[in-house]
Amino acid sequence: MWQKQSTYFPTCSTFTRYSGKFFSGVVAGMCPRYQNVIQTYGMGYLLNFVRTEVPLRLVKWLASRFDVPSSEFQFERKFIPMTKYDIHNILDLPVDGEPLVSDPESGRDFILSHFNVSSIPPVSFFANKLKSTEVELSDEDIFICFMIVALSSFLCPNSSLSPSPKYLHIFRDCSSLCNYDLSGYVYEWLLSSIKKFKNSTKVASKRSVTFGGCHYAFVVCYLDQLNFGLHSVPDVKPWILAWRVCSHMELLLLVLEVYREIFSKQRW
Repeated sequence: MWQKQSTYFPTCSTFTRYSGKFFSGVVAGMCPRYQNVIQTYGMGYLLNFVRTEVPLRLVKWLASRFDVPSSEFQFERKFIPMTKYDIHNILDLPVDGEPLVSDPESGRDFILSHFNVSSIPPVSFFANKLKSTEVELSDEDIFICFMIVALSSFLCPNSSLSPSPKYLHIFRDCSSLCNYDLSGYVYEWLLSSIKKFKNSTKVASKRSVTFGGCHYAFVVCYLDQLNFGLHSVPDVKPWILAWRVCSHMELLLLVLEVYREIFSKQRW
């Protein structure tokens, strides 16, 4: 029997910069040449993401059932582990490469110099460059702008309108980016975000909390372990392809099945 809603959700409001809508809009608006550049740099599978609404209420509930030290969803009769290899299977990001060590100062200096700005611009600055038809970007700038949008709004969102300077230094050599363990980095960022979120909800004085990390990968990791009967997701990898071929109606049915299971005793 499910416990009361107050057990699973904090009374304070939850804020997130994660936005599949924003990222998918940027992807959909890119011209064929720009998309080919992303393919050439080895990040083409991210282009397969289509707008998929990830209900924050579901993400928060999953976080309440997720144990960070053991990195697993813990339910009464089922334990579902989550590793960096799940992130790889979902998004096809490079895995088991060189660890991506944060270097905020180097990342900040690179962006300021490369784009000739005095402070790190908001994510919209990089998105607008990809959308603009007035100036044709170099291949390197296309890739940098795309990956900053992907990291800031989809893979590793934080609480700021601007991208985190922690990872920006990797764009000094775009050709080497696939040598990094990006799956591990996105995974660790997600774990850290879940931990911060859960700790913040325990502070009585908090009126709002932030929930970062890749919500899409977090939810898909859970949904992939569920049996939806006739509405099952195709068994293909990376899993982002399986969720892409599902029609919006099928995806809605999948989410509603989860909602019905979780909130069957809640008032809608």
